[in-house]
This record gives sequence, structure tokens and C-alpha cells, in this order.
Amino acid sequence: MPLPAACPRCGDTDIDVVTVPPTDHTYEGWETAIECDNCDERVFARELDR
Repeated sequence: MPLPAACPRCGDTDIDVVTVPPTDHTYEGWETAIECDNCDERVFARELDR
């Protein structure tokens, strides 16, 4: 699934796409995530496929 242009949790478009090191999450390896400035949520790209 491609990364959305808006936060999947609140719908705000003020988001950043970031690369997260393995020490900052529970998944294995580096991960891509969306960080929302409005709701302060971090949604990992792998969570969007669920």
C-alpha cells in the first residue's frame, strides 16, 4: 500500500514520513512511519496494510 497523503488516524495533512531505527520500535529492522503533527501519532507503514 502506498503511503497516504494524510494521517490515517485523524485525517490531518500535516504529516512527516520518517525512517525509524530498530531501537525505537518493536519491529525488526528499519521501518518507515508517518508522524502526525496534529494528533502526535506515529503510524508504521506495515500497520497500513492491516
